[in-house]
Amino acid sequence: VTAAAIMQCPVKCVSEKSTLKEIVAFLGQHGISGAPVLDNSGKVVGIISEKDILRHIGLEGLTRSIQLVAHDACLPEIFEEHKAKILAGEVMTRPAVTVFEHSSLAEVLELFRTQSINRIPVVDNGYTPLGIITRNDVIEAFSTIHP
Repeated sequence: VTAAAIMQCPVKCVSEKSTLKEIVAFLGQHGISGAPVLDNSGKVVGIISEKDILRHIGLEGLTRSIQLVAHDACLPEIFEEHKAKILAGEVMTRPAVTVFEHSSLAEVLELFRTQSINRIPVVDNGYTPLGIITRNDVIEAFSTIHP
């Protein structure tokens, strides 16, 4: 089984110049907890997740979704005041851990295990995103392999 066989397409990405305000809205709109970050040429340069955003605003240990936090009355004022100015490129995790279409399921599993990540973009040789694999996609792949 290859990465291409289990990846979700199309992948939802944000620009490294997207603001946190835009990213929080984007994640909520698409019901996702993170997304690949692209540079001006469309190459994957990082990943931004709820965890990155929460860490940036000092709420790293929080277990609630960023969509709930964004509307919570106890949200730190620093986030409200500056989220329109802070860019994805300042907060994202870099470099992004990626795989190629032909990467095996075993390679994908090893990255999830060793890197403690929740999503892996699938890229071409130029690091243009083709899809994304989440931990849930791996579980679904196992259920089809071993029904």
